[in-house]
Amino acid sequence: MWGDDFGLYILHAKNLAEGATYRETGYIFNPAYPAIGPQTYPPVFPLLLAAVYEFFGMNLTAMKVLVILTFMLSLPIIFLLFRDDLPGPYPVALVAMLAFSPSVWDFKDSVVSDLPFLLVVYAGLLLIQRAYRPENVNQKRTRDVFLLAATIYLAYGTRSLGFLLLPCLWICDLIRFRRLTAFTVKVTGVAGVAIIAQNLFFHSDRSYLVAFGVGTGSDATRLRLVLGASLNNLLEYARAFSDFLENGYSKILRVALSLSISGLAIAGYVARVRNKITQNEIFAALYLAAIVVTPISGGTRYLFPLLPLCFFYAFRGVQAVCRREEVQSRVFVLMVGVILAVYAARYTTQDFGPIREGLAKSETRQLFDYLKTNTSNDDVLIFRKPRAIAFATGRKSAAAHQPTDDHELWSYFRQIRGTHLILGPEDLDRDYYAYFRRFVGHYPGQLREVYANTDFKVYRITGSLSRAVDLPH
Repeated sequence: MWGDDFGLYILHAKNLAEGATYRETGYIFNPAYPAIGPQTYPPVFPLLLAAVYEFFGMNLTAMKVLVILTFMLSLPIIFLLFRDDLPGPYPVALVAMLAFSPSVWDFKDSVVSDLPFLLVVYAGLLLIQRAYRPENVNQKRTRDVFLLAATIYLAYGTRSLGFLLLPCLWICDLIRFRRLTAFTVKVTGVAGVAIIAQNLFFHSDRSYLVAFGVGTGSDATRLRLVLGASLNNLLEYARAFSDFLENGYSKILRVALSLSISGLAIAGYVARVRNKITQNEIFAALYLAAIVVTPISGGTRYLFPLLPLCFFYAFRGVQAVCRREEVQSRVFVLMVGVILAVYAARYTTQDFGPIREGLAKSETRQLFDYLKTNTSNDDVLIFRKPRAIAFATGRKSAAAHQPTDDHELWSYFRQIRGTHLILGPEDLDRDYYAYFRRFVGHYPGQLREVYANTDFKVYRITGSLSRAVDLPH
């Protein structure tokens, strides 16, 4: 698909497998357009892909299978995490509601880190849960220290929000013992060494700070940015959660079911917090707060780590709202039956025909062939999906932002020594396409068309990069 996160992950994997420098992928990060993605990604998922690359080469199907296997491995771990807190068939139903989700099915063709992240995060939560069992608290537990520290690092090294497992551990200690235990201090130290090493040698989280406006503008401006993004994200994630319950036919039913499950989950969470606070409640609160305040929304895939917890709290909500056991059982069966029926309805609207191509479409392959043949390793290509271009052509690539002042855009072209501007396809990002169509129309002398097919146009930037281009008034 055209979402090009996969391109950077695979380029990192290729570098790891071939012994090349991890960071040298050809992707040029644009600080004015942080939504595209950081300069590098954490190395754990690329390391898994590197093993696939070593055995199967650049085989995207094998890489998809890897992602699917990590999801399958997460299911028994999720079952084990919740089985002691839910009676009878509840944990089995929870796993089924996750396993058969059409949203997960839609994700099977994506080579990105979200499902591997689900695996390591829930493994971490399970290990924290077991660390606080009474029979384990007073043990020396050297093996457990390294196992939990390694899992926390793997979560962080898969996606940076995996770091939240550490504050989960700290808060659990403070709630239970009013202090940090030796076990927690040791886990923090071991995991911290790995986290610092990653930031020094592979991937630094500093590039994420650009999205928060760090280093630009006043504190008040940054605060407005975060508050505005947070409000927008709350609405976006509410809509994204309802997508998990899409039935393919009725929007009213989707919204009603989403509100019902959300209401039960909130009731269950409140009841749980009143009774006891565990790593699950802490992680749910920290993770939700983190994705809401991050100015860049991740849509449904950022909600994957919260989905099992949401179903868990919805079941606890049923128990909190319905006092009598027979009523609880009936509501439970009704809720699970409705959700699975909704899944079945949505599957009837799914496209099970041939895979609709994005990057492998003939016009796209023609573009890539032209770029590989008619550009050099020193050229810099400017395109809406720069990591896909870097992945497919081996050329340096960047995404241009859309300033109101053309001087700023030309300055950016000079800064990165851009040589080609690529437009298309129009439906990839209509606003981006319309902006640069206008831009190209203003500067026919500096942007010369050198290639076109039905989806794409390529323009050679012929204006001097060493001086300002003459701009129209």
